[in-house]
Amino acid sequence: KDNLPAEPFEEHQLERLYLAPYKVASMPRRTARWKPGMAEEWEMVIRLAAVTGQRLTDVIRLRASALDLEEGVVDYLPGKTMKTARRIAFPLRYWPDEIARLRAWMKRDDEVKEWVFPLLQEVSGASRSWPSKAFAMIMEAAGLEKVVAQKGEGAGRDRYEQGFHSLRHTANTRCAAMGIPAEIRKELFGHSTVEMNRVYTHWDSEVLDELMAGRAKRGKK
Repeated sequence: KDNLPAEPFEEHQLERLYLAPYKVASMPRRTARWKPGMAEEWEMVIRLAAVTGQRLTDVIRLRASALDLEEGVVDYLPGKTMKTARRIAFPLRYWPDEIARLRAWMKRDDEVKEWVFPLLQEVSGASRSWPSKAFAMIMEAAGLEKVVAQKGEGAGRDRYEQGFHSLRHTANTRCAAMGIPAEIRKELFGHSTVEMNRVYTHWDSEVLDELMAGRAKRGKK
């Protein structure tokens, strides 16, 4: 999937995605696998992926032991690089709002469970395709249109401009806008080369204007 065309979500689209799982939860046509409490899990999954760039399977199967909220680190082994044992220690501490949300999330129960998102972990174990289908419902509830980016051969083979994988593009572009160099971003998102990381970096005029304005201010000091 790393070579697939994709566009990042804009900030206003993310805000709609955070609310969309609750809309799905109230729909009479939601799937039988959708259980009470999943909307809350989906919101946290989307928020976390939009910062860390974790793939859908990785974030759903995140273990509580991978979170060090005192140090502000998410330390995990991506499924894609499991054979090479190439771990990622993502510095979540630079996103204090998400740290606060995760702290509240982990304290919602009397005991800490093995899985950060136990409902989604359970259903993904029973049906590997369900999470992707559920996220498609979330996108629809958020009013985000599925635009074909690459036509495929046969039913279900089309690739779309936006999907859960777009959150990896969103997270990388956010880090680029913060001024984090591509060489470091490559390590944070588990890309094999800087060139691959550049595929995930999306600049627009607004981002460039903000960066240049910031550099201009620093230059005057």
